[in-house]
Amino acid sequence: MVVIDGEYPTLATVAGVEFDGARQIFASASNENTYTELWTRRFYGFRFLRETLRRTEIPRRILPHNVYYHMYSGEKTAALKALLENLNDANKAEIAPVSTSTYVRIAEGFFDVKFERLDNQTWRVVERGGLQTLRFDSAERTPDYGRSRGILGHRIVNGSLYVALDPANVAPVLALGGEGRSARAYLGQSRWLTQGLRIAEAGFAYQANGFGAGEYVWQDVPSGDYRINAALDGQTVWQGNATVDQTGTLAFTIPANGMDGLDVNVIRHSFAAVDQKGLSR
Repeated sequence: MVVIDGEYPTLATVAGVEFDGARQIFASASNENTYTELWTRRFYGFRFLRETLRRTEIPRRILPHNVYYHMYSGEKTAALKALLENLNDANKAEIAPVSTSTYVRIAEGFFDVKFERLDNQTWRVVERGGLQTLRFDSAERTPDYGRSRGILGHRIVNGSLYVALDPANVAPVLALGGEGRSARAYLGQSRWLTQGLRIAEAGFAYQANGFGAGEYVWQDVPSGDYRINAALDGQTVWQGNATVDQTGTLAFTIPANGMDGLDVNVIRHSFAAVDQKGLSR
């Protein structure tokens, strides 16, 4: 049972299990069976998942957003309403949906990851498996992109610094110490998984995959108008335009199927007529 709310106000129920050299990775939140006392009463109970999600996010993130349910939630009107509310919350939340197998690889990577200190503010990250995010609590510095390698971007949430690593780099180097505007564009937020980031004078490119529409927010992007091209096996599936705002933010949504993986090129219009070979996959 993974629950923390008014009835179970303790982190003791938020856990996994290790036994005799084996490890079981729990789902990050309980299903409706727990909230309804084994499907016997209080069929509206799954609505209290909201409280678990809130308490495992604030004051600091403990577990990811998860809606774990069974088809029998459709048997009862109250249960179905609670489920739909939770799914609606998930659609609005700033999350990157992943498959269960991907989540397990991330969790396994947490136990295996190693850090090689290069200096007081610089580390090489190795043996991380599927773990692609690092968190620094009470962080006062951001990444120094000029000295870092294999870093997609960062974001500060609830006072903690989250750094997104590039899955294409097996041993990224993270240097802290950035102040003010970054040396290059970086990923601030996305709903799709992103890797293979390549940055050039004309813009940047990467590979992406995920569920739903591909919502992206890039920060410290050079000012101008940009053309975004998403392609599958060399064939364009969507093309759009976006403009960097006065804060250096470039936000756009790719309304395409990203489950099979797409190559995304983000090119400044002033470079649109020149050869973009350096940005292509």
